[in-house]
Amino acid sequence: MKPIFEYIERQREPYQSMLLFIREIILSKDEPIEESVKYQVPFYKYKGKMLMYLNVKENYLDVAFMQGILLQPQFSILENHKTRKQVRSFKVKSLEDFDVSLFENMLLEACKMLESRKSAWLGK
Repeated sequence: MKPIFEYIERQREPYQSMLLFIREIILSKDEPIEESVKYQVPFYKYKGKMLMYLNVKENYLDVAFMQGILLQPQFSILENHKTRKQVRSFKVKSLEDFDVSLFENMLLEACKMLESRKSAWLGK
């Protein structure tokens, strides 16, 4: 079994369903997005550059973008939890509240940003 499915299988509901649903959106795009498990969470890369990750917390799913600081002006839903330098994320507490269109726009915008960068990290 792939590590990504092992991770998802270990999660309780409703987080399993959330992970599977959001994962499907990410991988259904025409963009060359790869997935793996890094730092014990599902990680997604765009053309080899770190794009985003999904992390189950105690009472929500954290959907985090590596260059979120650059996305934040356009997508006010993104927050700086725990004062992270450039990662910004939003909380998903239920799929009923998950805005698919907004997420797809964030995902495509994040891919565009990485297109012209050598690294996902600012200053590199």
